[in-house]
Amino acid sequence: MAARIYRESTQMRQIVEPESAALAARHASAEQRKTILLAAEPIRREPFGKRAMIAADFTFHATILQATGNMMLAQLQGLIIALLEFSYPAGAKFVPKGEVTRSGHINVAKAIMKRDEDDARRLMTEMLQRNDAIAQATKTGHR
Repeated sequence: MAARIYRESTQMRQIVEPESAALAARHASAEQRKTILLAAEPIRREPFGKRAMIAADFTFHATILQATGNMMLAQLQGLIIALLEFSYPAGAKFVPKGEVTRSGHINVAKAIMKRDEDDARRLMTEMLQRNDAIAQATKTGHR
């Protein structure tokens, strides 16, 4: 069941998050851009700890949704926190140690800071493709 939750939450995120990142690059306020970039820093276990890492990850993704300028996408914040809360423990069984890195998040944040919609979309897609590769490996039993 944990593998299925991880796979399906990754699928949902792939549907929503790349375009949300592009829209955030177009519409985010200066304050939202700063929040997104600052949230990317503690998305790692050390020295912040698991709870702080999850909180930063939620802030990162929720702020991107808010920054899209689309009130329907902004309403998905609750869904994203639920997906993260489910996928962290589920994914922990399958994600290699150290695989959850802040570099992908920082790269997305920098693209949003530069207002580069295409880069923000591409980088978010790449980040989620790494999750998808792990999710697919759970299906075949390679992890």
